[in-house]
Amino acid sequence: MEFERNGSNLSTAVSNSIENDDTTGLPEIAMKKSRLKLEDQLNPEDEPKFEEQQDNSTEELNSRSDVSENQREGTITSARFNILTSMVGGGSLSLPLAFYQAGNGFLAPFLLICIAALVEYSVYFLVQAGNHTKRTNGANSNTKGSLAYESVASSALGVKAGHLSMALVCTICFGAIAGYGVLLRDMLLPISDYLSPDGGKNSPTFVQNITMLIVVLLVTPLCTLQNLTALQNIGMASIISILTLFCCVTYRSVECNFSSEYDNIRHMPWREYISFLPSNDDEQSSSSTATLHQLANSLPILITVFMCHFNVLPVHNELVNPSPKRVNRLFSTSIWSATIFYLLMGFVGSMYGNCAESGRVEGNVLLSFPEDDVLLILGRGCLTLTIAFALPVFVVPTRDMFLRGLDSFCTSHSEEVDDGDHIVDNLVHSSCTSSASNNMYANPLEDSVGGNHDLIEPLLAAEGNGGEICEVQTQESHSSDGGNDDNRRRVIASITILWAAAALACCVESIDTVWGVLGGSFQIIVGFIIPSASYLSLMWLNEASDESESDDVRDADEYSTSNASNTRDAWYRTMAWILLIIFVPVMFICTSNSVYNIVNDN
Repeated sequence: MEFERNGSNLSTAVSNSIENDDTTGLPEIAMKKSRLKLEDQLNPEDEPKFEEQQDNSTEELNSRSDVSENQREGTITSARFNILTSMVGGGSLSLPLAFYQAGNGFLAPFLLICIAALVEYSVYFLVQAGNHTKRTNGANSNTKGSLAYESVASSALGVKAGHLSMALVCTICFGAIAGYGVLLRDMLLPISDYLSPDGGKNSPTFVQNITMLIVVLLVTPLCTLQNLTALQNIGMASIISILTLFCCVTYRSVECNFSSEYDNIRHMPWREYISFLPSNDDEQSSSSTATLHQLANSLPILITVFMCHFNVLPVHNELVNPSPKRVNRLFSTSIWSATIFYLLMGFVGSMYGNCAESGRVEGNVLLSFPEDDVLLILGRGCLTLTIAFALPVFVVPTRDMFLRGLDSFCTSHSEEVDDGDHIVDNLVHSSCTSSASNNMYANPLEDSVGGNHDLIEPLLAAEGNGGEICEVQTQESHSSDGGNDDNRRRVIASITILWAAAALACCVESIDTVWGVLGGSFQIIVGFIIPSASYLSLMWLNEASDESESDDVRDADEYSTSNASNTRDAWYRTMAWILLIIFVPVMFICTSNSVYNIVNDN
């Protein structure tokens, strides 16, 4: 009876739980209730909202992937190797001749140290001018920068100055590529002479040029890279190879001046061979004229070895956390590390001239050694690797600058079209760039590529009504394989620049003329005059804008901080004027001397 009574009570509880919608009943009933609640929550009206949330999450993931691609990846180590690879290379082979001409005991080292200090200031002026052009050290410091050499010159000195600086940098890099091609041919002379023993030595032969072009062909894939960060390991290999070459030259130079085996070859004791002032062994009318001529011949080489300004801003764009302290440490350590190496290479290499037949080293110091020297064959191989691996470092910025200039020219040309079929396109383009034109630091050269140095990112507009039109155009261009077109254009431009410079190298006989023209004129303008003038111009504009703002309320701490900043800025402005005062006349002197040498040789 009790069992029946309990069963009836249980059935009554179950029925009551179902009728009263109570969830405290059996587990199966609770599961049914939860399903019903979920079905009630997922109404057909809410399905579009659920799909919209999924679309938003997908777009967020895509945006995060795009942001990760635009993040800075360059470290201090990779950036330092890129800068050192730009500077330390084939130009160091001519340093022994420059030391011999200017005085390897005092004047040449003194001039080299002074030039290194001035180069450090010029690099600082270039970076600061870029920061004034577009603030990159703010909250978005981890995003890749978009600074370019020509954009800084354009914002500071005008659009024409930007185009001029673009042409100058392209000319320097193109000339450097051609010069490195000549050095490659010189380093491969043992191989070309082995293949063609009867070949002439006064002019480049067909076999010599073919040997050089084979090496250029092997390096061509590296020149099509998108940026310079991927060249970290190659830069390290270049530094190791040039240090190996330095060890070979040092060993032979020490043997020349201290070994008894060279007593019959040595011209004089090593102490007497050291000179403190420029040599006067040229056949000139007077010793003073010969001294000035030798000094003018050595200055372009001493300046050319610090040629890295075209690579400063691209490296800065890739550097992680580009704070002023990290940037100054990066370029300071790079410049002075190269300076120490140049001092040793110049002095040790010049001392081997005591055992050379002519009593002096050649423009390429390795040509002063016998071709059958086994140790120097190792040095030649290391130098061949150094020059070959340095070619991409010159090709990549040259290609990027050429494409930016081409886009700028096409943009300016399309804006001048008044045909009825292009009016709508011009209106849409103006709506896309209207927000950018309102920026105080807007740069016409940057608008052509969206201000991005990678030359792959689309031209994105700012927020607003015109931004929707620009996004539609960008999506349409990417849907039609716009990214592949950019990659194809980058590869074609890289190959064209590299092989055009290689063709020019096939026609050049000596490297001395190349370094004289580049270092005596173009490098002085790009390395010293434009950075100093841009810094002074942008600092003046910045001070004018600061003075226009109201600063009635200022406490003592802010006043002392601003006073210290004004003192520092005044010092840098003074140094910028010193650079202009020094290098403007030096440019005219070295250029005139280079023209004289070319005419005299002919």
